[in-house]
Amino acid sequence: MSYLERSLLPNEHIVRRGRLPQSDWLGLVLPAVVALWFPALWLIVALIVLGTFIRRWTIEIANQRLIYKHGWIARKTEEVDLRRIAEINLEQGPMGRIFGFGKVLCRGVGNGGIKLPPIDNPMDFRRALQEAQVKLASAQ
Repeated sequence: MSYLERSLLPNEHIVRRGRLPQSDWLGLVLPAVVALWFPALWLIVALIVLGTFIRRWTIEIANQRLIYKHGWIARKTEEVDLRRIAEINLEQGPMGRIFGFGKVLCRGVGNGGIKLPPIDNPMDFRRALQEAQVKLASAQ
């Protein structure tokens, strides 16, 4: 059971999970190529690959609350109630537009907000957040 599933409140459910983009693996190409010529760097490249796997396995984003959790040994979480989100912004550069990834920034009322790491399909994630906000508002 994931952190997100364990932290759900009664009558709360997962609306959407964010995923790190597949382009995360592109950052491993150069170190791997360099390590082919310098076997002494194999350990460093192995640690970089392990770090990328850990990032992919340990980030969860979703919910009636926006919950961003990351870390494996040490855990850090950021949460904001969807009713307290004032604006949802999207950052997507040229490469993000081509490969379908980007960052979502949620600014809350009374707090600094949450800046998510690059995720796949940020437009869909933003739309899911906005739809969840509308459902919460209409339920009141």
